[in-house]
Amino acid sequence: MSNNTNTPKKNALRADKNKIATVFTVLLAVISAIVLWFFAIDYDSPDYSKTFTNIPISVTGEGELRQNLGYTLLDQPSLTVDVTIAGKRTDVNRVRASDITAVIDLSSVAAAGENKFSVQITAPNGTTVSSQSVREIRLYVDNFVSRQFMVQVRNMSYVLAENLYIDTVNCSPATVTVWGPENELEKISGAYVDLELGELVNSVKATANVKLLDLNKKEVNNTYIFVENNTVTTSVSVYVEKDIPVKVNLTGGIFSSLTADIRCDLATVRFRGTVEQMENVREYVINVDETDTAFDSPIKLSINPPAGITNVSESKYATVLISVPDIGKRDMVISSKNIEFINIPEEYDAKALEDMVIQLRGLQDILDTITEEDISVTVDMSQLGELAAGNMTVPVTVTVSNEEISGVFVYNKNAYTVQIVIK
Repeated sequence: MSNNTNTPKKNALRADKNKIATVFTVLLAVISAIVLWFFAIDYDSPDYSKTFTNIPISVTGEGELRQNLGYTLLDQPSLTVDVTIAGKRTDVNRVRASDITAVIDLSSVAAAGENKFSVQITAPNGTTVSSQSVREIRLYVDNFVSRQFMVQVRNMSYVLAENLYIDTVNCSPATVTVWGPENELEKISGAYVDLELGELVNSVKATANVKLLDLNKKEVNNTYIFVENNTVTTSVSVYVEKDIPVKVNLTGGIFSSLTADIRCDLATVRFRGTVEQMENVREYVINVDETDTAFDSPIKLSINPPAGITNVSESKYATVLISVPDIGKRDMVISSKNIEFINIPEEYDAKALEDMVIQLRGLQDILDTITEEDISVTVDMSQLGELAAGNMTVPVTVTVSNEEISGVFVYNKNAYTVQIVIK
């Protein structure tokens, strides 16, 4: 009798194990297929996206803007945008930042001023733009011009020492150049500076920044407008008025304040000038040539202060009276023979045709002793210009030639003439 080990029970158990293995194998295959399907779907998904940062935005249409309207873009900002593109994973992963373009087009501008421009993004084939960080940009377009504005002082704070005052404030440069959009420049009323000077005891210079004011006198704060060299130097002149003593000085060399009685109707004159100018003004001197002055007769002379100083007194003239004790006058005839000619060209000869009368003034006792030999009368031919033969009237120089004589002078010495003949 043989021993059969494949009992029905064992066969049934083996069959169950085979079924379980088969089911597990099938289940594993199904799971693997599902995982593989999901992986394949995810790997080449049509909804895959990726973000690229700092894509530069370029500007086009500037040529058309200039040609059609005469405008220009007033600033060239460095603009960027972040862009997210979508598509199949394989397509998106092939994209580089340089493959994406961002553009704004100026050719559509219709009017000057601040305009809004759409940022147009172009993605490579097979991908789309799903989002962008900047969709719109504001830029200013206009005719870029310049204008000159006179610099004016708007506000000035200071404390003045006693008897001082401010007369003039000058700005250097006197004008500034302002650049910007033509439409915006038309809204500017002027250029101004504000000064804080503190206590003033003399003239000062100060630097200040130029401010632009609009038509409503409000300060202009426009990023499209700028001032060329917006710092100016202001010169503030501080003035003072003083009463200056008047002095009369005789310049003819014959008499002085010791030998002549000199009177002036003004003891002082009031002058105005800068503190610096007036520091050196101690007196006002009226110079009088006594040799051309009528003694004992009032002389009216205008008051002419030094350059830059103004006479602010009521009197614009001074009246001077000069008297000399024992002053006298004497008329003397000078013979034509005693009239001397100098600097005569070799081809010419000259002589006086008449005697002449001069007037001497001075101390009477000395006048009585003077003779014709003490007087020199000269004609300088080099002062007559181009010479020609014939008669002419010429000026003469008359002096007291005797150095031992003092206190006597030729009155009105520059007024004498004589008729001569040139051969």
